[in-house]
Amino acid sequence: MAFLQVWSEERYGRGAVNFITGAGGFVQAVLYGYGGFRLKDDGLHFKSTLPSRVTKLALNIHYLGCSLKFEVHVKGVTCTLVSNGPISPDLEVVTGRHVYALKRGEPVTLKTKQGVVRKRVSTVQSEMPQGVKGSHRNI
Repeated sequence: MAFLQVWSEERYGRGAVNFITGAGGFVQAVLYGYGGFRLKDDGLHFKSTLPSRVTKLALNIHYLGCSLKFEVHVKGVTCTLVSNGPISPDLEVVTGRHVYALKRGEPVTLKTKQGVVRKRVSTVQSEMPQGVKGSHRNI
């Protein structure tokens, strides 16, 4: 059985295999630092930046039972709803005065690196999930 050493706490490469607290700190630096993600009462806020000489940063985030993929580019952010659960709320991305509904597999490209993913506030009733159309059952 082989072990993969992800992090080391000693100067010459010896030490704890998979130094978990160090790895956790690295992940937090990327997620909260460069990704700029903050969880607030009104949604998942992001204000992304890129490290110098980096052209793209891709992050997968789970929020309210949904899996989201964020791709930060030099000129903006692309947000894609990868999957959602049977009781997950509909989501939207808000940037300034623009609101974009998130639909599974349909990327939304923003010309800004700042916005909020939140529960959809739209007054229009959303479509029923696939496989449910046409069948009504009283539970």
